[in-house]
Amino acid sequence: MSRAAVRIGRGLCRAWVLFAPPLLVLAGIALALYLLGFAPGQLAGEKRYEFTTVREAERTLGLRILLPAYFPDYIRWPPAHISGGNRPRQSVALAFLAQDGSGEVLWLQERSRPSTPLTAPTPEGGKLLESQPVTVGSESGWLVRWVTARGEERRQLVWRTGQVEVTLTTVLPVADLQRMAESIHP
Repeated sequence: MSRAAVRIGRGLCRAWVLFAPPLLVLAGIALALYLLGFAPGQLAGEKRYEFTTVREAERTLGLRILLPAYFPDYIRWPPAHISGGNRPRQSVALAFLAQDGSGEVLWLQERSRPSTPLTAPTPEGGKLLESQPVTVGSESGWLVRWVTARGEERRQLVWRTGQVEVTLTTVLPVADLQRMAESIHP
């Protein structure tokens, strides 16, 4: 074995001794965070809450949830699922079941003080069928239709009212979606 090979071998051993302990510590921290259920959003200060009532969500998040005054009779009230957070912006999401209990048919999401211009949403997964500008009250918005990867057609209406961006997503007819959107007032 040559002297150069011996020097390289010793250098690699020294490097391993210097860098291995910090790498093992970082790997241990990453494993602990993973096992504790931390996600990147939580590391950045985002915290999501689950609620049992709209009033509880409003009280905890410090916001007034904008609800449609019109609900078709085939949507069950109250919401089946309510979640929200307050970092980096206040947001809330509600899911509604069909009256017959066959599954979720309407999703309402709200974000306060959005910082980006309103653009047509791009649904994740599936195939986009249509994306067109619409008017909700006096506000401009977007209506998007797509088919999910599981073959279910969805319709989504996104617009801003005051300092709140509202998104309604449904499997219901567009006419009902538009009527619900028109009945939401700040």
